[in-house]
Amino acid sequence: MTYENLKQVQGDKIETFARGSLFK
Repeated sequence: MTYENLKQVQGDKIETFARGSLFK
């Protein structure tokens, strides 16, 4: 797994978490 892939995955997780918090 490259750094770019890792950054992408972390970004998706954070984005999903942020959405969950906003629309809870």
